[in-house]
Amino acid sequence: RALIRVNTATLREVKEIFSETVININSMNRKKILAQFLVENGFLIPENFDELEFLRNLYEKFRNWEKSLGIGIIPTLNCNFDCVYCYEDHLALDMPKEVENSIVEYVKRNLPDREKLSISWFGGEPTLKLGRIKDLSSVLMNICKNNGCVYEGAITTNGFLLTSTNVEILKDCCIEDVQVTIDGPAAIHNKRRFLRSGKGTFDTILDNVINSAHLFEKFIIRINIDTFNANSIIELLEILEKARNKVIIAFRPTKSYKFSKNSTHCTFSHSEYVPIENRLIDGANQLGFRILIGYTPLGHTFCSAYQQNAFTVDPYGDVHRCPNCIGRRKYRFGFLKKDGILVKNKGIQREWDAYNPLDNPECRECSAFPLCMGGCLWNVKVSKIDSHRCFLKYELVKRMRVDCTLNNIHKSKGGDK
Repeated sequence: RALIRVNTATLREVKEIFSETVININSMNRKKILAQFLVENGFLIPENFDELEFLRNLYEKFRNWEKSLGIGIIPTLNCNFDCVYCYEDHLALDMPKEVENSIVEYVKRNLPDREKLSISWFGGEPTLKLGRIKDLSSVLMNICKNNGCVYEGAITTNGFLLTSTNVEILKDCCIEDVQVTIDGPAAIHNKRRFLRSGKGTFDTILDNVINSAHLFEKFIIRINIDTFNANSIIELLEILEKARNKVIIAFRPTKSYKFSKNSTHCTFSHSEYVPIENRLIDGANQLGFRILIGYTPLGHTFCSAYQQNAFTVDPYGDVHRCPNCIGRRKYRFGFLKKDGILVKNKGIQREWDAYNPLDNPECRECSAFPLCMGGCLWNVKVSKIDSHRCFLKYELVKRMRVDCTLNNIHKSKGGDK
């Protein structure tokens, strides 16, 4: 994810350096300083340096990272929305006190000697159970305090209940990372993301975003894109322009899950989606938005599904590596006992313990591999949508320029995080 900006004269010198069969930085004359700079910043590496082995070591270190603990908590499988593409079965099932207690016991057992506890709230719609979020957060934050470690909170919400009063509750729970989905201007969004009564949600969500986004460290607007809304996204961005310094935009393709209750929803093939997203990235750039491309830090896993120190707990007390499995007991990774002990099952998610993307020949040869570290395991193991797993490698130079240049420009201006 490193880029440098050079003038024309320097670029000629860089190309000359790169064209050399052998580069001895100690014997070069006028190019010596430039060559040393390229070495120091990783643009030139020793001939015998094994990049794949370097990545493998970083990957295994992070996968088994013992200094942090990450837990996703699903306080309810219920939802106040009835979105057309949702893959979840929204059951009227809330997390019972016994499961909450088992999470607490797990944290007590596993937090000592760690530096950080990261809690993410998901659903269903988690803000339906703000009281439970508040109470359980208080207990977990106190455990962190007693262990002298950092507490971080995040939430994925539809944004409908993100009122000023509820925002204060979330802030009290140390939640600083928020994701809300908006799928287009009102006429489009309200046909996709509506209340169970059928009533539209756009105006309420927009007001909540504008009024609250600046209060959080990170506020992501996710936009799920398919044939139904692709041509309306720029219009949405223009509506959101007043909040552009407060939010980060994440374009993502609507995926066709076999679980979806709407089998007629029109998704793009990957070859169709890439040029559409490129156009949207250009439009968002011109409007001055920060964009979340989706690259991982060097050596990190693509998501928590690969990690040994992270999982999600649903109201059944079932433990999952992947949010796509929430509420689907046949896919569970395991379950928590009352005493906080995690019992692992034999199943699809258990297979992921042995999966290493560096063993995949296609990944090993891919120039984008250090930016995704293998992509989405769900797509690899279950849905088999390999093209969506590999989205980061397309238009690589352009995406890196957006990720590094635009986002760093925003950071350097001050005030934006």
